Amino acid sequence: MNTARLDGNTVLVPEPLGSRLHSRHLVGDPGPKGLRLSLVEAAWCLLGGRLTVEGAAKAGDLLRRGDGQTEVDYLAYADLRERGLVVRHAGASFAVWPRGSGLDAAPAYTVRAFSERTPIAASELARCIGSILALVDDDGAVTHYKLEESAPEGARAVGALPAAEGVLLRDRVLVEDPAVREAWAAEGIGVPHGAGLVVSLVEAEHLLHRKALTLPKGTKLSERQADLLLLAAVHEAVRSRGALCKSGFKFGTHFRAYRENPDDAHAEWLVQAVPADGQMPWSDLSRAIRLAHGVRKTFLLAVAGPTVRFFAFSWFRP
Repeated sequence: MNTARLDGNTVLVPEPLGSRLHSRHLVGDPGPKGLRLSLVEAAWCLLGGRLTVEGAAKAGDLLRRGDGQTEVDYLAYADLRERGLVVRHAGASFAVWPRGSGLDAAPAYTVRAFSERTPIAASELARCIGSILALVDDDGAVTHYKLEESAPEGARAVGALPAAEGVLLRDRVLVEDPAVREAWAAEGIGVPHGAGLVVSLVEAEHLLHRKALTLPKGTKLSERQADLLLLAAVHEAVRSRGALCKSGFKFGTHFRAYRENPDDAHAEWLVQAVPADGQMPWSDLSRAIRLAHGVRKTFLLAVAGPTVRFFAFSWFRP
């Protein structure tokens, strides 16, 4: 049995026991004083009967020495180890190699662990691009998501549109000009009603920006809808890439986005907008990712700051 001792918030395994543990299980960082384990690695070794630690009879004694993230990291780490993967705990993330690999090659991917109970800040996403996100729920079970930066792209370049006057109702705009109906509909704008169109406030803001819609002087649509400027920024970002935007209400998101005309194709993306200084509960993200997968679409979280960045989430099997 390997005997070790606590050294601050790490565990030090003396030689030759440290070399034996590292060689067999690829844990810790070898050094002149022995093998240094993180609290997470030491707890895994202790629970597996691979180690005893002076002053810490149970793995819980080790995990309590860390912060709230330590137990989340441990559960994510143990899950990856139980799958037979080679895992190194490195700061805020894990480096992961396939089963049977050594540490000589570059890791296959990195993993960041998160708790179901802690919403993720939009500002954190950029630091996680290319990583696998390990979500630990209240039961201690782990779900993995792949995070990539990926924006919707389409074939409908922004061009000129015929202009029309609109009537501002309470929550939308009514355009009663049959001359614009076909041209606007070709960009997925509005819902036809007789010879006219009903246009959402987000679409109306977009049309005002393109000088294709006229409303009474002094009209501020943002006074009618609190999140209008956020949604309008995301709508503009989607449209600027040649894709088309429609309401995502039917799928529980802000938008659904199309590569082609909505009348001719299915939406490829479901888009949820969040301000750059905002955050998202993991329960909302989990629901959106599952729904998007079930209807064969890609879920995008659109983070709106000075620019809009799109982050794609998808299930991942380690």
